[in-house]
Amino acid sequence: MTIKNLTINKLTNAELDDLGCFGIGIMLYAGQLKTMVKGFKTCSLDGNGNISFENEMEDYRHEFIKTLDGYAYRIYDQIRGEYFKQVQPTEGLIFIR
Repeated sequence: MTIKNLTINKLTNAELDDLGCFGIGIMLYAGQLKTMVKGFKTCSLDGNGNISFENEMEDYRHEFIKTLDGYAYRIYDQIRGEYFKQVQPTEGLIFIR
């Protein structure tokens, strides 16, 4: 199953949890994103409030997709051109206040 970021923008964290997004590599977080994280460059993905963090030393993009009541977190592998299917629950905490 694949879910596009545009679909994630229209759902709440509870609805995404009901869909079983944890099993396809989407973590859900509530809170605010940090504006700066040491070693990472912040980029805006689009005009919907979606933000990504990139590090020059790795080929992954850490994406935070704005949901109706929080953020969904995904990791995009830029070499393979696909999202990770398994993500650790604590992986995105360094980007959250």
